[in-house]
Amino acid sequence: ALPPLPPPPPRPGGPLRVAVLSPVMRGHAMAHFIEPVLDHLDRSTFWVGGYMLGGREDAVTARLRSKVDQWRSAAPMNPADLARTLRADRIDVALDFAGLTAGHALPALVMRPAPVQVTLIGFPSTTGVPGVTHRVADTVSEPAGCEEDNSESLIRLDPCLHPEAREQRCREDHVVRQHQHRRLAVAHE
Repeated sequence: ALPPLPPPPPRPGGPLRVAVLSPVMRGHAMAHFIEPVLDHLDRSTFWVGGYMLGGREDAVTARLRSKVDQWRSAAPMNPADLARTLRADRIDVALDFAGLTAGHALPALVMRPAPVQVTLIGFPSTTGVPGVTHRVADTVSEPAGCEEDNSESLIRLDPCLHPEAREQRCREDHVVRQHQHRRLAVAHE
């Protein structure tokens, strides 16, 4: 495992610096979740950096790039270089939109380049990665009492994390996905 970086130096005031990390900031379903985050952050309060972890770009990539204060093509970076880059960019909050999916940044996040590191949307369960401090979920996919099954502290957006889904459909989909993932995890132990 890569060692954590030393604690960041104190940062002067100013906007909270947020990194959006994803391998699929392009014409991919994930862009439908990333773009509203970029659209609704108050720019007087938040500075946003986009860190593209995948190599393929398209018109959606260009649109997302225009919505951030800084864009980095991070696909060629190894985990240590990505962690150092996030630290050099003075990131306060790293938002990981990949979880344990292809092209993720979790090896860099193990090094704790940001004080707060949040995983959301990209993977339906805990990452199990030390250093990822929070995971966004809902009470459908993570009902009360399941906190000990997660390495991250849960931030629940209720009633359902997926805003465009009708509530009942969302409940059914999340329960099925959660069951399948846990069954798969047990089979690999």
